[in-house]
Amino acid sequence: MALWDTRTWRTTSQVFRVPGDVVGARFSPDGRILAVAHDTRMTLFDTVAGRQLGVSWTVTTGTFDPYAMADPMPALAFTADSSLLRVVGHDGAFQDLPADPAKAVPAVCERAGRPLAQEEWREHVGADLSYREVCPAAAATP
Repeated sequence: MALWDTRTWRTTSQVFRVPGDVVGARFSPDGRILAVAHDTRMTLFDTVAGRQLGVSWTVTTGTFDPYAMADPMPALAFTADSSLLRVVGHDGAFQDLPADPAKAVPAVCERAGRPLAQEEWREHVGADLSYREVCPAAAATP
């Protein structure tokens, strides 16, 4: 997926790759995040840094067939502060996906109840960002 500047009708030199067929995309209100729906998944991209934010999320179930449906694209809507992406898959499943890393990190740390292991970092954040400790020691449970 290549991004274009609609003022000049030239590419921005940003190309984002996702597996499968792209069925839709939405920008966050602040324009910093691009949500791309592809097959049964959703991938978020940081348009300023030009990189993927974490791993793809499964947002719908069942076999994806873009020709069998009138509107195969999931319904996408960012919250006004761009912190959440609300998604309704073509199967009717609803999810709130964290889109702002600053707001997602505390929730991840609370859910884990401990610091993230390097393997978990690679799995959920991605290998393109070096591992760092993001959960404060107080968040870890004994």
